[in-house]
Amino acid sequence: MVTINNILNKIAPSDTVRIAELAKKLKKEGKDIISLSLGESDLDSPDFALEGATKAIVSGDTRYPPVPGHISLREAIVRKLELENKLKYNVADIVVCNGAKHALFNIFFSVINPGDEVILFLPTWVSYSKMVELAGGIAKKVKCNQDFSIDIESFKQTINHKTKAIVLNSPNNPSGAVYNEKELSQIAEILVDHPDVIIISDDIYENIIYDMNKVPHILDNYPNLIDRTCIVNGVSKGYAMTGWRVGYVASKSQDIVKSINKLQTHTTGGVCTIAEGAALGAISHTNKDRSFFQDQNNMYKEKRDIALKILQDVKGLSINVPQGAFYLFIDCQNYIGRKGLFVPEINNSIDIAQDLLDHALVAVVPGEAFEMQGFFRMSYALSKDSLIMACNRIKKYFSELSDAL
Repeated sequence: MVTINNILNKIAPSDTVRIAELAKKLKKEGKDIISLSLGESDLDSPDFALEGATKAIVSGDTRYPPVPGHISLREAIVRKLELENKLKYNVADIVVCNGAKHALFNIFFSVINPGDEVILFLPTWVSYSKMVELAGGIAKKVKCNQDFSIDIESFKQTINHKTKAIVLNSPNNPSGAVYNEKELSQIAEILVDHPDVIIISDDIYENIIYDMNKVPHILDNYPNLIDRTCIVNGVSKGYAMTGWRVGYVASKSQDIVKSINKLQTHTTGGVCTIAEGAALGAISHTNKDRSFFQDQNNMYKEKRDIALKILQDVKGLSINVPQGAFYLFIDCQNYIGRKGLFVPEINNSIDIAQDLLDHALVAVVPGEAFEMQGFFRMSYALSKDSLIMACNRIKKYFSELSDAL
């Protein structure tokens, strides 16, 4: 009998991927499933990215790439950070990875020792805690306020001498909340008393925002923290390029950069040259012309507002208006403990998600995946027709659930 690694045996697969695969399976079986589960735009990758990939192919860029990425791509990233974020980095501070998820994995494996604690702010993306555990660390969760802002008192009580890092994700997945300058300043002030704590800033949704020009960042008002900050970003979300798998780390710590490079030499090597070409085309274009993001955000905002118009008055549901990303994180706690339409009893949001899938033929992700019971996440990054149909199905489901009481 084959024996599997003990740590992996304790970790469940990603719920978002699991539910998306289940939705695809049911669809293949002929069921009219609408999936709102994956964090992926229905848009095609932009032409300027495709042109960058084509240029890489035509020029014969088909050999092993440098492990940290081609210099031309890293230069474009440095330029992006300077223009967009007002941050000064050098090419040597950048490591290109196989997606932002891979970048995060590399950081955790580079800095965590057994027993180190990493602070996550609820609600938290599905894979952070699993990566921390795989690296031998302990994920400590800080609760949020009702509007998904950070509970600063909870943070004060959680940070201690064992804390190795904190993870900031704004706009937040799954809530779409954007951390404001006040709470980021409060976090920064607390970190003054903890000089060895690393800040991991997951900025993958920074260019999907509504009613603001720029997402507040902890380095805006506390630039002295840059030496212990790892910025994680990529092209997946903002450019609708999830399949290209290109992300990056920006860090002033050469110890971290060298460790990530060392890890990549023994695991993935450098990122696919054609994908790097696509990322170079994308980032170089928006370094010159950012209208792409504005046009895209106008479209996402329209879809967000469509979903809110249908769902915000549904009895028993509560929805905070997201300021970024492309999700609604819906409070369904009023339905916990009630009889379901397909499940015998709704004990948690996992049962809600299952009941929605079975009865309404809509796939959503239960809040437990994001460490918060009594919620579910739905993406609105799909066609308007499909979104309207899915939202009306959800509305009808909860109406029938209320009538069944």
